[in-house]
Amino acid sequence: MMHWETFLREFAPLASGPGGVQKLRDLVLRLAVRGKLVPQDASEEDSKTILEEIENEADSAVKKRIVKYAIPDPIYQVPSNWVWTAIGRMSRDWGQKVPEKPFQYVDVGGIDNLKGQIGQSLKLIQPEDAPSRARKLISRGSVIYSTVRPYLKNIAVVNREFAPEAIASTAFAVVHPLGGIIPEYVFYYLRSPEFVRHVEGQMMGVAYPAINDGKFFAAPIPLPPLAEQKRIVAKVDELMALCDELEARQAEETGLKRTAAASALHHLTEAKTPEETANRWSLFAPRFGELFDDLETIKTLRGAILQSETAPDNAALCKVGEVCDIQNGYAFKSSEFEKKGIRLVRNINIGHGQIDWTEAAFLDSTRTSEFERFLLNEGDVVLTLDRPVISTGLKFAVVTENDLPSLLLQRVARISPKPLALDRAYFCYWLQSANFIDKIDPGRSKGVPHISTKEVANLEIVLPPLAEQKRIVTKVDGLMLLCDRLEKRVREGDRLNAELMASLVHALTETDPDGGGAVEPVGLQVPASEVAATNQANRETPERPETESTLGPVRPELGVQTAPDRAPSVDTKFQEAVLVAAIVNTFFQAGGEPIGNFRLQKAVYFARRRMGEHVDEMAYLKKAAGPYNPSMKYSGGIAIAKQKNWLREARGRFGFGHVPGPDVGEAGEWIDTYGYAAPARWVAEHFRYKKNEEWETLATVDYAIEHLQAHGIEPDAAQILQYIASDSEWRPKIDKLGLTEMSVGTAMLEVKALFSAQGEGGAA
Repeated sequence: MMHWETFLREFAPLASGPGGVQKLRDLVLRLAVRGKLVPQDASEEDSKTILEEIENEADSAVKKRIVKYAIPDPIYQVPSNWVWTAIGRMSRDWGQKVPEKPFQYVDVGGIDNLKGQIGQSLKLIQPEDAPSRARKLISRGSVIYSTVRPYLKNIAVVNREFAPEAIASTAFAVVHPLGGIIPEYVFYYLRSPEFVRHVEGQMMGVAYPAINDGKFFAAPIPLPPLAEQKRIVAKVDELMALCDELEARQAEETGLKRTAAASALHHLTEAKTPEETANRWSLFAPRFGELFDDLETIKTLRGAILQSETAPDNAALCKVGEVCDIQNGYAFKSSEFEKKGIRLVRNINIGHGQIDWTEAAFLDSTRTSEFERFLLNEGDVVLTLDRPVISTGLKFAVVTENDLPSLLLQRVARISPKPLALDRAYFCYWLQSANFIDKIDPGRSKGVPHISTKEVANLEIVLPPLAEQKRIVTKVDGLMLLCDRLEKRVREGDRLNAELMASLVHALTETDPDGGGAVEPVGLQVPASEVAATNQANRETPERPETESTLGPVRPELGVQTAPDRAPSVDTKFQEAVLVAAIVNTFFQAGGEPIGNFRLQKAVYFARRRMGEHVDEMAYLKKAAGPYNPSMKYSGGIAIAKQKNWLREARGRFGFGHVPGPDVGEAGEWIDTYGYAAPARWVAEHFRYKKNEEWETLATVDYAIEHLQAHGIEPDAAQILQYIASDSEWRPKIDKLGLTEMSVGTAMLEVKALFSAQGEGGAA
């Protein structure tokens, strides 16, 4: 076994990406609770002895719990001398009481969920002021587990005595391990990805997802022999300390690098002449790639470019209102909105450089002439007046031909640069720079940060001659393209790190049929009639999802648009949830059976490919049964659809899967909005009768073609087969799926037939 100090040193580069150190911590816990972190000792007693002693020595309260909670099925493989039991069978609960004297209150907010500790300063409460939830008794050696939003891991070991006594909130389940089981082992198991995944399958509720005490105490826990528990805890403590050191070192290095990058940019932008700029750049250039190798420093670089280039020396100052025509929109009432007609440009439609019509509102077209002066023109710049600046930048857009006809709604400004005085592209770059953003001072209108058209009109803009503006735009275009390339390199590095980390986890832990994660929890069987009835439920308008673009500044006048004949992409987890709901509902209506995770993963993949998306736009990994998107199940589309009750788990004739949930009717409007009914229907029609092996073969071959084409290779069957064989995760597919050059060639032809129409009405 590799020394862990060596392991952390060798794999530290993999942990440099987003959440990398946390992934290492999760890996340590996964190995620990699977019996792969420390060696087993054959001379140690089998852990069944622990449970026998608990049952023999149990008092009446514990005996009741042992009877109440059955021995659960294992959720993954463990060493032969370990034993599975229910949490409720190996622990006691100290019960509840109404406080009668002053006490220290332990609520969820009092837990440091990063360290897994109870805070040192607890609130002393008099009994008459006790919250209604202050009821649960705890003692030293107890493990408290927040059953509300359990994925936040508000878990702690009670490691000290309290005076006055401590009473915990009823939001906690209290686990007090019995003889032969140490609290710290239980603590690490409850924080492990394996247990988190199990709990996610048991949670109920949307606003406050939670697992109730009954399901929690019935949950499985694997028990090693006592001596091995101690070795596991000691090793995990040691490795977590190493991870802390690695994280601190990374934070220090990142801080120093960002300081150096900011200093270099300041030095460069302070240059007064072109010659001085060139000299300073020559000193700066050799370290360029080193300084700007993460998204934050690249964002800083973009800002410095925009600020320096849109404020040239020796240029005149003038007010924006002198070189632009500015107008506010009309106060159309929501009661006037229609489902069809002429589109209204609202704040919600404005992204970073372009208009997003995903959530469109309309006015009756017959009223167009009545509001003619609010009709937008191609090339108009529209700026959000409410919350104009968000974390990802300025909310503005350039109106294109595809956005017309449309009307301007109140609290959105139309800004039209006068072409003989101000270049539109120069103006858009100025809008995105600190020269504009730092000067506006949003007040508040009905509690919302708001600026006025008058304020914008009175701002001063540096205005070089028109020819110079165009030269600046050409220069900034080139520099922004460089930033785009830097970002792409960083994102590709992060993606490769994530793939390597996923491969590492897979190599060190067991594989499940879905290519990642623990064994699925067993769902409840749902009668077909019940689900069919829910499909007739009245549709209610759901809350608006967050769909803000997270893209950096773009060249506005290019206005990347979705072709009218191409189905919309799936660029947010909410949209992914809508697509998942559409697919589950379509498959259930077609066959009356649940669709399993394996097929649902592939169905979403096929639907997105049919809609014209490419592999590099999706989060699919080369997992064993992949392409596979782990986030879809645990934090993405599947998880969100479950939380919203658009789907639920069920067992059918062919095993466990997903069926429409009681609130699937709410998803219907969103399915219509995004146009996902057609691709869902297409997937069902083309794949429902294919075998799982055919699904996997087609997805694998398509992924390989896409990946190779992205690197400029137009592959043949032999190259695809070699691509699969060269990857340790995918190599077993050759035998499993019986892949040969002939079968791969056949799959390539089918893939071409399936997806060749992408972007050309392919989702219809």
